Amino acid sequence: MQSADSASGPFTTLAQADGQQRPQPYLPAGLPLLTDDFTLRAKVRSARLYLSGLGIYDATLNGKPVGDAVLEPANTNYAQRVQYATCDVTDRLWTGANTIGVALGNGMSNVVSTADRYRKLYGNMSDPKLIARLEVTLADGSVRTVTSGDDWRATLGPTTSSNWYGGEDYDARREIPHWDEPSGDRPRWERAVAVPGPGTAQNPARLSARETEPIKVVETLTGKEVDGAENSRVFDLGCNIAGWPEITVSAAAGTEIRVYPAESLKDGHAFQSISNVGAPLWDSYTTRGARSETWHPRFGYHGLRYLELKGLPEDATVTVRGKVLRTDNTSAGDFSSSDPLLNGIHSLIRRAIQGNMMSVLTDCPSREKLGWLEQDQLVFPALAANYDMRSYLRKIVGDMADAQTQDGLIPSTVPEYTSLPGAYRNDSNWGGCPDAASWPRPVPRAPCSRYRTARSRERSPAPTATGGSSTPSPGSRAAADAYRAKADASATALAAKYYDSATGTFGGGGQGAEALALDMGAYPAGEKDRLLSHFTTAVKDAGYHLLLGEISLPAAFRVLSTADRDDIVHEIATQTTSPSYGYQVRTGNTTLGESWDGGPGQSQNHFMLGAIDSWFTTRGAGIGQTPESVGYAKLLIDPAVEGDMTSASGSYRMPYGVARTDWTHDAGLFRLTVDVPAGSTAEVHVPLFDGRAEAPAGARVATAGPRRCTKSARAVGTSARSPHSATRARPRTPGRQHTAHHGVLPGPAVPGPRGREVADAHVVVGVVLRRLGRRGHGGEVHQHPVGTPPGRRSRRRGTRVHRAYKFLLRPTVRQAAALGEMLRDHCSLYNGALVRHEAPPIAGSMTPWPRSATSLPTPTSGWSRAISKPASTRSRTPRLWSGCAFESETSAS
Repeated sequence: MQSADSASGPFTTLAQADGQQRPQPYLPAGLPLLTDDFTLRAKVRSARLYLSGLGIYDATLNGKPVGDAVLEPANTNYAQRVQYATCDVTDRLWTGANTIGVALGNGMSNVVSTADRYRKLYGNMSDPKLIARLEVTLADGSVRTVTSGDDWRATLGPTTSSNWYGGEDYDARREIPHWDEPSGDRPRWERAVAVPGPGTAQNPARLSARETEPIKVVETLTGKEVDGAENSRVFDLGCNIAGWPEITVSAAAGTEIRVYPAESLKDGHAFQSISNVGAPLWDSYTTRGARSETWHPRFGYHGLRYLELKGLPEDATVTVRGKVLRTDNTSAGDFSSSDPLLNGIHSLIRRAIQGNMMSVLTDCPSREKLGWLEQDQLVFPALAANYDMRSYLRKIVGDMADAQTQDGLIPSTVPEYTSLPGAYRNDSNWGGCPDAASWPRPVPRAPCSRYRTARSRERSPAPTATGGSSTPSPGSRAAADAYRAKADASATALAAKYYDSATGTFGGGGQGAEALALDMGAYPAGEKDRLLSHFTTAVKDAGYHLLLGEISLPAAFRVLSTADRDDIVHEIATQTTSPSYGYQVRTGNTTLGESWDGGPGQSQNHFMLGAIDSWFTTRGAGIGQTPESVGYAKLLIDPAVEGDMTSASGSYRMPYGVARTDWTHDAGLFRLTVDVPAGSTAEVHVPLFDGRAEAPAGARVATAGPRRCTKSARAVGTSARSPHSATRARPRTPGRQHTAHHGVLPGPAVPGPRGREVADAHVVVGVVLRRLGRRGHGGEVHQHPVGTPPGRRSRRRGTRVHRAYKFLLRPTVRQAAALGEMLRDHCSLYNGALVRHEAPPIAGSMTPWPRSATSLPTPTSGWSRAISKPASTRSRTPRLWSGCAFESETSAS
C-alpha cells in the first residue's frame, strides 16, 4: 500500500503483504447451457415440449429454436407462480439421434447488483434453472417421454453476464460449436443436479400455463449512421422501440464492442441518465475473429432509438439493426384522419403502447420495466382500442391476487419485485385497479371472476380493505346499490369540503381537481353548469393547454365530450406548443413521452398520458356503445366533426366482429360509411349542419329538434326493405341545435341460433348500400352526387340513395353457421381465452393445452440448474429443479 500528496507522486510505501490469495470472482465465468441427447426409433407422429426456466430460457431442438417466442417465461411472482410454454415441435425431431438444448439467463428473477451498471432494483429470487418435459408420439402409437433430470449435461456458455436492466455481455470466443446438436462434443460437460423449485417447501411455486400472447420479434429496423462524438459511431433506427440492438461486425478476434442504447442523443453520445433510460447501461460483444459475426442479446431488452458503438477499430466494418419486441396481440382497431397532426398523435400513443407490451404492461421499456397499475385502468380504453387486451387482463388480475397483502392492500406495481416508498403503494388509483368500475362495462366479468378465483385459491375469504376489495358479482343488484350509495356519499362529502360556492370552483380551481369533480359528480345540486364553465374557461385561458396529470386526464376528456364540447378537445389536440401532444409530434418524437413536453430528461416511451387516443376512436371516428349496452351489443356511431377536419376513419374489433366508420365532409356534402358486425345493432348520429336529412326507407322520424349549424352540408344514407321501430335520440346540450331522425334498419331475416333472427346486410351509412354475397365479405361502395334526388335508384342494382341523420342498423350474416365456422377456422381456446390464429399451429408455435385436461403430467424429474453462485462458495455442478408439477390453466383457475 502506497500513498502520495498528488496523483503523480512521489509515492511512499506504507505496508506490504505477501502470500495473499486472489479474491474469487463474485459471479461465474458464464451463464449455463444444458443439453440432453435422446434417440427416437421410429418416425414422429406428434411432439409437444412443456418448458419453463428461470430467469430467461432460450431452447432449441437439434440446433433450431423450438418456437418464435422470446424472453420466456413471463414475469410473475416467482415464489408463487411460474408460467410454462407448450410448443408443437413435431417437425423439429427426426428418427435417430436428437438433442435438446437450453441456454439460461438471469432475467428478473436474479437481478445482480453491479457497481458499474444501472439497475432499478436488485435481488435474487432464483438462480438460473429449468424444468422440461418432451412428449413424443411415434408412428407406431408408442409414446416417448424425455424429462429434465440428472442425466442432462451442463456447462458455462459464451454469455458471460446478463442484467435485466444494465445489459448483457457475450464473448464469442467461448462459443461451443454444435453444442445443441447430436454431433456436439460434450465429454467434459458436468452432470446437472436436482434442486428445489421456487417458493418454499411448505408453499412451492405453481407451474401454470402462459396466459398472455408470447413476446416475439415483430419487426426489424435498419440503423442509419449519423454524426457522433470522436471515437464513437452512432446509429439512428428511425423510431423509438423496445427491443434488441443487433450488430453485424467484422473485426479482429478479441475486439470488445460496447453498444450503448438510448432514446436521444446529447453532444454526439447516447444520452443516458437515471431519469430517462437509466445509466450507465450497455451490451458488449467480444469477437471471435470470423469474417462476419452477427449478435444480439437474448436475456434482456432495452428502450432505444439510438445506438452508440465504442471499441470499434478503424478498419472494422459494422451494420446495426433494431429487433422490435412486443407481445403478439391482435390489433383491435386503428384511426386516421385528414389532419396529419392528429395522425401523428395517434401514432405516438400506439407506438408507446407497443413499446410496453411485454409479459406485463410496463411503464417504460428501459428505466423501470415494472407493471404500474394506474396506467392499466386510466388508459384502458386507449389500450383496448388498439390491441386485444383480454389475455393481458387475465394475467394482470392474477398478478394482483398474488401481490395482495393479508390486510387487503394491492401495491402500485405487480408483480411486486420491490416495495416502492411513498403514497403510490396505498393509493386507490393504483391499488384500485381490480375494481370493475374502473374498466368499460364489456370487460370486467372475466377479469373479476379470475380475481375472485385466484383470491379464493390463496385465502378465503378475500380481504376487503380499501384498495383491495374484489367487486360484487355481475347482477348483484343489492351489492351494486350499496356501492353506488357509497360513491354518492363520497361525492357529497368531497363537494362539502372542496367546493367553493362563492367562486364556483373546486379544490382551488385547478384543472385536474375540477375535471375529477365533474366526472364523479362532486358538486352541489344546481352547480354543475357553473363548475363546468369555470373548467372550460380555465382550459381556454391556458391556450387550450392541459395543466394536469395522468390521474385526472381521462376525466377531463370524458367531461368535455359528455358536455358536447368536443370542439375544446379538438383544440387541445391540435396545439403545437409545450405542453401538448402536438408539441411532441412537431419535435420529432416517435413515441409518447413521460412528461407533457416529451423531453429527453425523462422516459420518451410512456403511454400513461395517452388517454386522448380513446377520444380518436369514440368521437373522432365515432365508434362507441349506447349507455345501456354491454359488450358493444348496441353500437353508438356518433362522430365529432370539429375544426378543419374533412375526414376520419376508424375501426374497433369487438366481441361481435369489427366495426368500421369512414366519414368525409367536403364541398357541402357529409358522407358516413358504417360497417356493423354480425349480431349487433347500431344507432347512428349524423351531424346535420345547415342541411336536412332523411331516414332510410322503412324508417320513420322518431325525434326532431333544432341544431346550431356551423357549416353547410347534406347527409346521404342507405336503403333497406324492412319493418322499422323507433328509438330515442341521445339528449343534446341546449344551444347546440340538432335534428334527429332514427329507426331500425335490419336486413332480410333468416332463422338463427336460439330462435334469434339473423339478417344479411352490409351497412354503409353515407354512401350507397350494396348487398353482399353469402359469406358476408366487403362489398363495393358507390357514391352519388349531391343533386341525386331522394329515393332515386342508382344504375347499380339493389342500391338506393337517401339523406339521413340518425337511425338504427341491425346487420348480421346470412347463416349463423358461417360465423361459427369462421370462428373455428380462425380462433382457438387458449387457456380459456379466445385467441385468433393466422394459421393452424406449426412446429415451434404455441398451441393450447386441451381444455379437457385437468393437469399436465408430473415430470419424473424436475428443475435443472447450473451454477450462478460465487465460485468460492458454490459448486460448479449444474443442478436440477425437482418435485414441481405442471399445472394447466384449467385447474389453476
